[in-house]
Amino acid sequence: MGTTFVSVKEKGFWLKDGILELWLRFGALHIEDSSVDGSEEHKIRDQWLIASRGCFNGCVPDGIDEAVSTDIGRKIVTDAIYSLLAELKKAPDKLDRNVLNLMGCGEWIADFETYRLIELSEAILDLIDGKVGSGPEDTSFMLGCR
Repeated sequence: MGTTFVSVKEKGFWLKDGILELWLRFGALHIEDSSVDGSEEHKIRDQWLIASRGCFNGCVPDGIDEAVSTDIGRKIVTDAIYSLLAELKKAPDKLDRNVLNLMGCGEWIADFETYRLIELSEAILDLIDGKVGSGPEDTSFMLGCR
């Protein structure tokens, strides 16, 4: 399994692909729906669903930087993250691997700790706000790899 540099404005952090893909799949499901074909919501959701397929080793095309480059995109992404966070905080401590395998984003051989997705959600919000991140040359911190 590879790692991907998740970034906004060239600042970010490294993350294992499987964790990012799972987060993107859940995040896509929390994007508010739009009845307008080709809407910004549809573009971001489609990007995240494609990126979460489990087939991009070391270069998951998360599209977060591009999505938050406009005011509307930033609102769509942050609203989705806050919606996901609210549900994750109510979820069990571990997400069952058998259920995760139904999501179509890789193969899970073990249950997954919910706190890791909460931490990632909060880190991406901080990244969007410019509070965290360094360049891709810095590998001293990799979220979710304690």
